[in-house]
Amino acid sequence: MYELIYPTVDLFVYDLRDGLGQSDQKVEINRRKFWQKIDPTRTDLQTSKENPEKDFVKLHSQRFPEPYLDGMYLALQIGDTYFLQIDASDRTTKDEPTKDNPPRSLDQLAKLKQLVINKLNHHEKADQIDPDNLGTLGQTWLVWGQATAGNKTQDDLAKIAEACFPHLLPNRKKWKSNFTETDTKIGELAGAKVFEYTHTPKNWNADLTEFSQENYHLVIMLFPADSPPLSDIKIRMQQVSFDLVKLFAYRHKILWSYWNSRRLKAELKKDAQQMEDLRQQIQAYQNRSFDLNQLQQRLTESLPMLAEYSTKLNQMSSQEHTIDINLKNYQKRLAKIIKDQSTTPVSLTPFQEFVTIAEERYQQQIQMDHEGLSSVLTILENLTRTIDTLVNIERTKVESQQNTTIAIAGLGLAASGSVAGIVATQVRQTKDADSSDRISVGWGLAYSSVIPLLVAIILGVYWYQNHRKSNK
Repeated sequence: MYELIYPTVDLFVYDLRDGLGQSDQKVEINRRKFWQKIDPTRTDLQTSKENPEKDFVKLHSQRFPEPYLDGMYLALQIGDTYFLQIDASDRTTKDEPTKDNPPRSLDQLAKLKQLVINKLNHHEKADQIDPDNLGTLGQTWLVWGQATAGNKTQDDLAKIAEACFPHLLPNRKKWKSNFTETDTKIGELAGAKVFEYTHTPKNWNADLTEFSQENYHLVIMLFPADSPPLSDIKIRMQQVSFDLVKLFAYRHKILWSYWNSRRLKAELKKDAQQMEDLRQQIQAYQNRSFDLNQLQQRLTESLPMLAEYSTKLNQMSSQEHTIDINLKNYQKRLAKIIKDQSTTPVSLTPFQEFVTIAEERYQQQIQMDHEGLSSVLTILENLTRTIDTLVNIERTKVESQQNTTIAIAGLGLAASGSVAGIVATQVRQTKDADSSDRISVGWGLAYSSVIPLLVAIILGVYWYQNHRKSNK
């Protein structure tokens, strides 16, 4: 049966403070939700301490009141990210309050983990983090402690890490670790052996709650029995903790951005299918006459579709850019950790493997998706221009027909009006007028009947010819 001295469970929770394009109201909601994780009744959000221009700001620290427990809340602002650490270390026991740092069974890890969950949820009714308290960017569990006498080698510590794993899994999960199967993924930092377990979502189109629950990150750091005194181990962990906090922040931003890109891709594919349906509808017009109202309706539909598609495509490009920046920061932080650990052996193989995954899987996938989906934008732009051209052509044809009809009808009305005027004049002439200057009423009526008839014939012929053309 394995035991650990000073077993410690830390939860790192990362929340987005100020996202790209978010309104002041949304930023305020982000702030309030973050502070409620520390105290749900808190009204003082200490906004004066925040500084978006600084890379790091300490916002709040608060120790737990339990005398047998070393634990605290620590809140930081790291650029555009909120960070909350909930720390729980079992330095003594309730039964033996005067005996510091007794060896504890690995069962204590599960108890400490539950205590951390309770501190985050602010109740004891759940065995996992409430959905509202999950980090919007993600969370990492960091577990560390010192092995008891006789456990010094890497194999010994790997077996202990394997035994710790079941006590740290989310309930009802059947994930498996491989800490003892290979030593290629075992790192070394600050004198401890480092074991990392990562579970990424299978369904990248899931909502944020499901994504956060499936995006599980666990790091176990075990110090051998012959390592320096516990007081030195605590100092070493304090020295490396902040670098790990920032390293994991970059990691979670990369995964969060990739998750966003998958959801955008799904939406863009649906939009692309709507565009294809619209293209087929326009193509079908080639076999029949155009309806101006329908064309105008299609144009009305395509313009906002074009704007929305373009916006989502830009958002996908933004996610790619976010991954690129955070991957570079991740690599720089790895280099800094290695440089700072000049007095102890250091190997960050578990963390360096993530660089390869991010480059070859996440970055390349977004780049390929963006290139493929960008071609659809060109098709939509061409389709919109085509519809606009067809609308103008049909509008011109309709206006031309209307003008021609009005002109012919006007000619007929003018002619009829002339004849009517002649007849009216004849009717008003006196009997004494010269008969040679008079137009008979019969001729006047004949003129007034023949000219409208000719106009009707011309209009009929014009309509027939245009009707035949439109049906060809």
